Amino acid sequence: MARRVTLFVMLVLATAASASEELAGLWSAKKRFGPDAHGTLIVLRSGGRYTADLSGQRVAVTATKSVLAFSLPDRGGDFRGKLDRRGVISGHWFRYGTAVNGADKAARSARRWSF
Repeated sequence: MARRVTLFVMLVLATAASASEELAGLWSAKKRFGPDAHGTLIVLRSGGRYTADLSGQRVAVTATKSVLAFSLPDRGGDFRGKLDRRGVISGHWFRYGTAVNGADKAARSARRWSF
């Protein structure tokens, strides 16, 4: 019995020693609270179609009358804006909730949220 315990302890120590050697090196970390969408928003019109380019992601824009809207993939955010007669787009960027801003909480009822 004592031999088995000794063998087990030696095996654990040998495994721990080899694992620590594999983890040696320079480590770093980056805090990410996402989403990572940032930068200049470019909206292009080609014929009757619009596309948006933000953070290197190009997506189709839906245009209903003068309202333009798009969503980035993977919950990257949403944009809704209005194109006026002068060709100026005024709108809002909506980002999804994160653990930092507390907006990731689930609704408690259909008309009440807790933050």
